[in-house]
Amino acid sequence: MRLFEELKLLPNQITLIRIVLIPFLVYFAYREELVLFLVLYIIASLSDLFDGLAARKMGISSEFGSIFDASADMLLVFTMIPVLYFLAPAILSKYLMVIGVIIAMALVRILIVAIKFKGKAALHLYTGKASMVALFFGMLLLLLTGIDYLIVCFLVLVILDLIEEIAIMLTRATLDLDTKSIFLK
Repeated sequence: MRLFEELKLLPNQITLIRIVLIPFLVYFAYREELVLFLVLYIIASLSDLFDGLAARKMGISSEFGSIFDASADMLLVFTMIPVLYFLAPAILSKYLMVIGVIIAMALVRILIVAIKFKGKAALHLYTGKASMVALFFGMLLLLLTGIDYLIVCFLVLVILDLIEEIAIMLTRATLDLDTKSIFLK
């Protein structure tokens, strides 16, 4: 299927909403418009749930959709760096070293995908799903109360997810994109 045809599919349109909202998230964080930021953040985060549900319900899962969704997830996650800079700079500086490790690990993962799998690999592991849930609730909790416990959970889960993805990619000649964990067959 061509790119334009893929983008006509409802699940991919839902994913596209997440990507389109990213600059607005940064803008409203910069302007410290917390209510507008939170509304768009909730919509962007929920789109991550609904794109997959729509694809499964409609029976139209595709390699493009899987990669597109994973890319949108990564963009949303890394968008939280400038968001934290604008809305919670003390938290950003508190976890900057860990965030740097995560960025380095993500770059290693991207290199493995580019070299070993010709850029066509997107895993949707349980650890990745758990990290996105922790990010969603963690950002809400942090921005509404100042409590950062779930952000710590998110950071730990992201590191575990990246370790698991890298291990899977390094130990397998081909990838089953339906793999949910290195520990499951």
